[in-house]
Amino acid sequence: MARSWRIAAAVVGTLGLALSGGCGTRHSEPQYLYGVPNVEAIEVTIGGGSTVRVNAVVRGTVRDLCTRINSVRQSLDGSDFSLTLTTRRALADVCADVETPFEATIPLVVRGLEPGSYTVTAGDVSTPFEYERGGMAPQL
Repeated sequence: MARSWRIAAAVVGTLGLALSGGCGTRHSEPQYLYGVPNVEAIEVTIGGGSTVRVNAVVRGTVRDLCTRINSVRQSLDGSDFSLTLTTRRALADVCADVETPFEATIPLVVRGLEPGSYTVTAGDVSTPFEYERGGMAPQL
């Protein structure tokens, strides 16, 4: 008799899991819309001091008021810095479909960078700049 109850409980439990969608993760609708901004201009600023700071100021537009810059990836290949920007917008947000300007200041990783001519590219826009190592410690 106890064995019959165990079998019945197992069947009911299995049937319950099957009807509820199983024991795996549920697939829900995406909560965000991801994309890329429209890059219109890049300006490189170089600050002085004991540690040289180089920033790429990227300007352009995003699709609407609710869309924000989500992430920036940076890579250096030879003398070319490549910036990949992505945007994110919550699907629940209600916004007018009006292109909106953005400005992002991105610190470039220049540690160990040799002096010379470099280029920064984001989207279809590129700009050159000259890097001169500054703030070197004097030799003793």
